[in-house]
Amino acid sequence: MDTSATYTLEECMNHIGLGKFQWRLFSILGFGTMADAAEVLLLTILGPALQCYWPYITDIRIAALTTCVFSGTLCGGFILGTIADKYGRRRVIVSSAIIVSLSGMLTAFSPSYNYVLLTAFFVGLGMGGLNQK
Repeated sequence: MDTSATYTLEECMNHIGLGKFQWRLFSILGFGTMADAAEVLLLTILGPALQCYWPYITDIRIAALTTCVFSGTLCGGFILGTIADKYGRRRVIVSSAIIVSLSGMLTAFSPSYNYVLLTAFFVGLGMGGLNQK
């Protein structure tokens, strides 16, 4: 008769519990998800604001802005996901947070619509990297 004790995964997780590392990780990834949601929300505000500032912006150009953000997210998820697999998730998440922050600030100082599209793509690129969980 085998008397060695075996644990199921659920029993092991209950025994270990949630420590400082897990709470820190939940916080970091939670803030990344919150930033992603805020970016999508800000897209709805940015469109009409750009139309007031630059009257030549049409609804199609506003749709192009949204397309740039989500295209960047697609490319970022693919490229930064591959990099995260090779070099580690921590580096990619920190780099992505820096990319999002810098690109977001550069969007505020955009001199033209095309520059807004470019910075929106890079914001999306960083957002794709933040989702490497």
